[in-house]
Amino acid sequence: VSSSSGLARLFAPVDRKRLLMELEDLASKVGFTIPWHHPVANLAVGTQQQLEIIKLLHAGVDVMIFDEPTAVLSPDETLKFLDMLKGLNSQGKTIIVITHKLKEVKAVADFITVLRRGKSVATKKCADVTVQDMADLMVGRHVALGELPRPESKPGETLLAVKNVTQPMPGQKNRLTDVSFEVREGQVVGIAGVEGSGQAELMRFIQNPAGFYKDTPDASGGIFMFGEDARQWPSHLFRQKSVGIVPADRLREAVLPDETLLENDLLGHDQEFAVGPIIGRQWIDRGLARKRLVSELKTFDVRPQDPYARLAGLSGGNQQKFVMARELSRNPAFIICAQPTRGVDVGSIEQIHTEILTRRTAGAGVLLVSSQLDELTALSDIIHVMFEGAIVATFKRGDFDE
Repeated sequence: VSSSSGLARLFAPVDRKRLLMELEDLASKVGFTIPWHHPVANLAVGTQQQLEIIKLLHAGVDVMIFDEPTAVLSPDETLKFLDMLKGLNSQGKTIIVITHKLKEVKAVADFITVLRRGKSVATKKCADVTVQDMADLMVGRHVALGELPRPESKPGETLLAVKNVTQPMPGQKNRLTDVSFEVREGQVVGIAGVEGSGQAELMRFIQNPAGFYKDTPDASGGIFMFGEDARQWPSHLFRQKSVGIVPADRLREAVLPDETLLENDLLGHDQEFAVGPIIGRQWIDRGLARKRLVSELKTFDVRPQDPYARLAGLSGGNQQKFVMARELSRNPAFIICAQPTRGVDVGSIEQIHTEILTRRTAGAGVLLVSSQLDELTALSDIIHVMFEGAIVATFKRGDFDE
């Protein structure tokens, strides 16, 4: 700084009131609702994504790079965001969007470059290629888009029953209000709703009923799993049952990023490889665990297929495939899947959907929570729609559309 005026600018206080007005105005144009005074660490992953987008838009730069910007946005938020991108482009801004969502590419792009295994395989005018063309180029083979073949499956015994669950919040609206539904053998039950409609609270309740009632003494309602009253079940008990869990936020709830794939595969499954007791302690047969993991990584095409690779070194899509592989490869009777294809490519989406339907056909029950309506309609036998913590509509297969 070479002048007193420069020093004044450098140390001038931030006009927080004006800045907040600018940010709120920008957020309203895109349809985002951001609690500006909350710690970022406490925000839902979707709200964190919204905040990152607003930061970039507010910077007013001429070149913008977005990496999977709509991965955790609702359909309505996505449409408004894409409209804003088109508006910015018309103002002369250069925009690069990295995404697996090919319909969005068709909606906003002038040119596309397709990458496969780290190499550019095509650069074309967007008008000259279809969504199917892009999907096939990405994977290197024909990819089935949309619904997959689904054999008839007659629902069997009830695996999960949630009955009249209400989670009151003093001075606020209930987080959950009189929520009831069930998941049976051979059935995929979908939960639809925009981010913040109660899905996160519902998942926390189902995965840790004892903790839910402890943290919310005024909560009411019941939960039954495998025919047993599960209200006092702690979270660790699920690993002793035949339950697979794919949480919405893998980095917070599913993995240890700084550990190897082998250590992460053992999470909750260490007893499968226990040897002992030896000298009064149980030991883990890591050789056997490694052999099983190598097969698992190949089946789900997780890259790299190295049991000793650090999980943090994998791309987001491969991290997600790893979590799916760990949970589904044990052939659980009941599967909880939240956002199962978040951040993965179209070929992997096809594979994950196939695996979910295979488990359903084999008699497993699946609870599917997804912000992707096309995913819900492709996989679900029943869809419950949540809004403001309540189930406001229920549709059976053949009766629903987006």
